This record gives sequence, C-alpha cells and structure tokens, in this order.
Amino acid sequence: MDCKLLCWTALCLLGPGPEGSRVIQTPRHLIKAQGQQVKLSCSPISGHPSVSWYQQARGQGPQFLLEYFEGTQRGKANIPDRFSGQQFSDYRSELNLSHLEQGDSAVFLCASSLDTHSPSGPLFPCVQTCLAQEVTGRGPHSALDSAISQNPRHLVTQMGGRVSLYCEQNLGHNAMFWYRQDSTQQLRVMFSYNNRKLIVNESVPGRFSPKSPDQAHLSLHIDALQPGDAAVYLCASS
Repeated sequence: MDCKLLCWTALCLLGPGPEGSRVIQTPRHLIKAQGQQVKLSCSPISGHPSVSWYQQARGQGPQFLLEYFEGTQRGKANIPDRFSGQQFSDYRSELNLSHLEQGDSAVFLCASSLDTHSPSGPLFPCVQTCLAQEVTGRGPHSALDSAISQNPRHLVTQMGGRVSLYCEQNLGHNAMFWYRQDSTQQLRVMFSYNNRKLIVNESVPGRFSPKSPDQAHLSLHIDALQPGDAAVYLCASS
C-alpha cells in the first residue's frame, strides 16, 4: 500500500549551543504482517532529556502519541493499548506496537528536545530533530525501492540570510507537503500542493515561499531569516 513518506531538514541559526547533533531512529523501514509486533528505537540528541513520538497516517498530519522526560511519561494521547513506550536512563526511548492492524500502517516520527516547558536559554540553534520511519502492512504493492529525498539535511546559517530547501519524490504521488516543527515540539503544516496547485497555506509569513516545477519536486525558500525560523522542516508526499 502507498503510505505518506516524510523527510526532514534541520535549519539552525548561528547562536549558542551544540551543532551537528541529530536524532538516531531505527529501523528506518519495516514491513510486517498483521498480528505481529514491532519495536521502534530512538536515540535523542546528546543532552536532550525529552523524547516525543508521533504517527502520521495516510492523508493526515502527524499526530502526537507519547512524550517522555527524564524517564517519566509526561504526555500521552488517546492511543490503543497495543501502543506502549518507555525511556531509559540515557534518555533513549522505545515505541512498541503489538498485534499490528492494517490501520497501523503509517510514518512514525521521533523528536528530542530540551525541557521546553521551562526553557533555560535562547533557542537560536536547533534544539530538536526527527527522522521518519515507515511501518507498512505486507501487501502486493509494498516496495522499498521508492523514496522521498530532501536536501540539505542540516543547515547552519546567519540571521538575515536566505535558504532554499528541496524535496523530490519518485513515488508517483500527486500531493506534496511542507511541515515545520519548532521548539514547541508541535508539527504544523505550512503548504500543501496537489497536482502543483496550492491547497493549504496556514498563514505563514510571506518570507516563506514554496515552488513546484513539476509533480515530483517541491522547494521551500525562506528570506530574511529570523531567530524564530530555527526549526525542523519536513517534506511529505501522498
């Protein structure tokens, strides 16, 4: 079956804080039969005690599942009992899905951050990032040779400058999307294109402009960069 796939770019503006860190999530792809179970693992950015899990089903935006902070569950959505998680002393986290159902086929995302409930300093540098993970049900159309790519993967630049992010998919999907995840940990849709026509624009500043030269490509250009632009930018197709 076709699932919405998502890639990411971490945009950092120069300021105090670590650079070059990233979340590590394994495995990157999974194909399982119904009734089986899976374990998804996430290693956060060094020093980040908060880890959150999201699920993005086909045709929908990412939905929050669980959040852990220093080994304690701090947030939980109304999710099935078949979904469970945990966080270890080194802040790594696991998401477990048992008795898989067809509706579980989705992109799963892990994000790490500082304690955003009481931030201790400016958030100019990236404070979180995420990776996409696809879990699909085994079927006649399952494939691993299709992909969505996004570049650059990491970007550190000066305020006031301009950046361009590029996304390409070879899945034959008609719709492409740009999402943004800032220090609040919330994923928000910015732009949605269907057959190169703008469908959704969530009132983002005019400094942000998407371009779609064809059905397989979608770029995002950001002018006059400001501190609040530091975030994770995600491209998806469906």
